[in-house]
Amino acid sequence: MNILDVKINKFKYKNSKEIILKNLSLSVEPGELIVITGLSGCGGG
Repeated sequence: MNILDVKINKFKYKNSKEIILKNLSLSVEPGELIVITGLSGCGGG
């Protein structure tokens, strides 16, 4: 049983023409740890 299911067809930022995510599917099961990383300064907050 998954505790999180994510499905993204397409994603882009509001004022951008570039699609940054396409056909993303992610499932997380209990006890799993998921880390999403990127280059420094890529907008991670």
